[in-house]
Amino acid sequence: MKKYYLPNGKIQVTLNIFNKIHTFEAFNEQEITTKLIAIENGRAS
Repeated sequence: MKKYYLPNGKIQVTLNIFNKIHTFEAFNEQEITTKLIAIENGRAS
């Protein structure tokens, strides 16, 4: 998982799960965790 801190204050997260790249932006670590759980549960793309 790679994190990039963007100028607008958001954190861009890129991760590779089973050779599929997921990229999303979040405001904080809590939001990152929530989105990771959603991806693991198959509810987010």
